[in-house]
Amino acid sequence: VQTALIQDQGYGGTMRLGNFVAQVQPDSQVAALYREFGRLTTTDAGALTVTERHRHRYEINPAYVTPLAQAGLQFSGSYCRPDGTELMEFIELPEHSFFVATQAHPEFNSRLEAPAPLFIGFIRAAYRHSLASSSVPVSDYIMPES
Repeated sequence: VQTALIQDQGYGGTMRLGNFVAQVQPDSQVAALYREFGRLTTTDAGALTVTERHRHRYEINPAYVTPLAQAGLQFSGSYCRPDGTELMEFIELPEHSFFVATQAHPEFNSRLEAPAPLFIGFIRAAYRHSLASSSVPVSDYIMPES
């Protein structure tokens, strides 16, 4: 039943469910992380894309995209619906060590032996922050800096 609902897009309202391909900005943290872990693809037209699963009803209001971008928020990835509506998929604050958010659920494709790139980026940023604010010698940490 669930498969039929997804195929017919008969799950009601504005629900987005399943895999969606987002086009990402080449200079973003998102692109760098997905590239590093082999999950960034390039279309025939040269666009960089990421595929992640979704299960949500909410989207960023398009009326706020321009004002937020002007204030410094980078919309680093988007999905274009068949009707031409552009939906924001990834945001980041470029001046921050790691401020990245997504509409997707990267945990759906994350595995112990292949964690989601965004999770690794978050852990690295937290590790680097702990090194910068800690009096514990680096040699006492077991996670190598990459």
